[in-house]
Amino acid sequence: MPHAHQHEDLDSFVQAVKADKGFWSNMRSYVVSLLKARSASPARRTRSTGRSST
Repeated sequence: MPHAHQHEDLDSFVQAVKADKGFWSNMRSYVVSLLKARSASPARRTRSTGRSST
């Protein structure tokens, strides 16, 4: 299991935990998608109206 302070950037973390084949071979895409989902704001402003949409 990787230690938190050994892999402080995304690329080194992905290299440490990815698999050569199978589902986890796409570890970078999975982690990026997970981080985007966790950090996304539920309400965003639209350009045309300026109203928030959920």
